[in-house]
This record gives sequence, C-alpha cells and structure tokens, in this order.
Amino acid sequence: MAKVSVIVPVYNVAQYLDKCILSLVAQTLHDIEIICINDCSTDNSYEILKKYAAQDERITVLQTKKNSGLSSARNLGLTAIHSDYIMFCDSDDWYEPTMCQDMFDLITKHKAELGICSMNTVSETGKSINNNDKRFILPEGVFAPNAPQLANTSVAVCMRIIRRDIIDKNNIVFPIGLKYEDTYFSNVYKLYTTKVATTSKKLYNYRIRGGSIMNLTSSGQTNSSLDFAKVAIQYFNYLKAHKLYTQEYFNFWTDLFIYYAQNALMYTKNKVYMRELDKILTDFISKNYVFGTTTPRTDYTMSLILDGNLMRRKKYLFGLFQTYRESTKTEYCLWKISVFKIKYLEHVTKYYLFGLCIYKKDVK
Repeated sequence: MAKVSVIVPVYNVAQYLDKCILSLVAQTLHDIEIICINDCSTDNSYEILKKYAAQDERITVLQTKKNSGLSSARNLGLTAIHSDYIMFCDSDDWYEPTMCQDMFDLITKHKAELGICSMNTVSETGKSINNNDKRFILPEGVFAPNAPQLANTSVAVCMRIIRRDIIDKNNIVFPIGLKYEDTYFSNVYKLYTTKVATTSKKLYNYRIRGGSIMNLTSSGQTNSSLDFAKVAIQYFNYLKAHKLYTQEYFNFWTDLFIYYAQNALMYTKNKVYMRELDKILTDFISKNYVFGTTTPRTDYTMSLILDGNLMRRKKYLFGLFQTYRESTKTEYCLWKISVFKIKYLEHVTKYYLFGLCIYKKDVK
C-alpha cells in the first residue's frame, strides 16, 4: 500500500498539467499514488492524464460524469484513495521534489493529526512573487491547533497532509456548490486535531492566475464572495449535526463567523449581491445568535449587521474586523467615534480611527 495519496482535480489546465504531473512522478518518496480527477475538461487535459497513466502505474485517472466543480472532484478522489495519509495538488501548481517525503516524515515523526508546509507563490508565468506573505510562511515546530503561531495561516489544503482515518470517521468532505471549499474543509478537520506539525520549507508552488476564483471575486465580477458567508453557515450546520456546537459556540461567533462575514462584505461590490448578502447574514444571526453570550465587541458587530449599518459603513469598519485573527488582547474606548487600540502578539500596540491605523507603539 502507498504511504501517501495525492489527489489532483483537473479542469482545462492543459498548458500547466505537464509540470504538475512531472513534479509528482519525480517525488523522492516513490511509494505514493496519484489520483487525478478530470472534471470533464474541454481541452486536451484528459489525453495528457491518460498518457502519463500509461507510463506510470502509480497514476489513476478518474472521469466525472459532468462538470461539477472542485469540491466534487476532490470528494471523488477521497473515495478512491488507498493510503493512510492524504495530500492535494491543484493541477496548475506543482510540488518541490521532496514534498511528499518531507510531509510524510513531518506528520509521522511527531504523531500529529495534521502537517502544514510553507508555500511559494508564483505568477502565471512561474515567476516567484509575494513570498513574504505571512499566510504562507510557517515556523518550524509542533503546536496546538489554536496556537497563536498558526493564527494567520492559510487554510489551503494543498499545504497540508492529513489522516485518512479522521476523514472517514467524521464524514469530512468538501462542500458541494460553494467556492472557498478549503475554508470549510480545513476548519472542520481542525476540530479533530490536537497536534499540528509545521515546517518552514516552501514545498508547494502556488500559481496565481488572472482567471482564479479569488481574482474574480476581488474584482466583483461574480457573486462568489457570498460563499464566504455560506461556507461559515455550512460549518455551523456541521457543528450542529455532530453535536459540537455547544463547545465551539464562543469561537464560532467571535472568530470564524465574523472573519468570513467580513471577507464576504469586503469583496461584495454589486448592489444586488450586497442585498442578497445582507439577507443571508441578518437571517442567520436573527435565528441563531444570542446577545450577551459572547463579548461586547461581538454583540456590537452583530447589531451593526442587523440594523444595516455594516453595509453602509464597511470601509470604516474594515480595521475592526481585520484584527480578530491578529490580536490576543483587545481594549476599546469611545465606541461612538470608533477609536480603539490593539495589543498585538509582537507587543506592538496599534491605535485605530475609523478602521485606519493612526499610531503604533512598541511596548516591549
């Protein structure tokens, strides 16, 4: 049996596919299986996959019945794996030669439930860019899942190695029909982790393309920004269904829900989409949030959403939301003019006015 299964969803990426597959075939850890799912590509991606499968018995090619999206393709891959450890690779990206070996050693050596590597981001042509992005840079070590050192880490599953037994036991799959599926999957998986092993090695190469989901979202060309909120709600439904809501209540409302509501708000630009987002958020909060059960700050934020002020004042309140993942201690004063100060992990206190940092002080 292979030590690691690598799941590769494929859709219309013929120009990038050779580099991706060759990087997997050339892994220093030979004992892997490579499961490629062709999601009804209309270019010659399927032919490329079949060519490599004929050359290497470690490659399995699956074909979806109809184009169903990234989540469905990955879920199909999850049904076909045979090893105890699972990794993911997007078909326009590629692995460094030692990624499978390093990730397998990382999770097994430390007997962790999750391993995460650092990531190299590249342009569409393959040139390195944005490589100081803290979301993609991990420290070396072993941490609890909610450790401050991991607070800003990307949820991208391609940076991770996970355990098959946890997936199977807890019915963890990617959400069908929603973008930002990694957000849901990684947060649900995190519920079952006690130990996370990380490496600073940049083992994964992530290609940023002009037609990517995130670029389309940030440009306001689609309503996919609403999926940030929908993913948070689906996570809530998972907590309810698996009787985890009570223990996760505080973290859900004060951290995860507000963080992804803020993302949905930040990227929603069309007025029609804004009204739809307003209804999604207000309906969900009205039915499920209980004022006085978390923090004054969370209560205040929820009230802004419910009375519509959040939609009108989103630019000014952006700074308020952005600090949720960055701070360990927060103090507030003069709410009426939105002045507050944040004491950061690195002992820097920053003072904000209407969401803009107006002064910072090193308090070491």
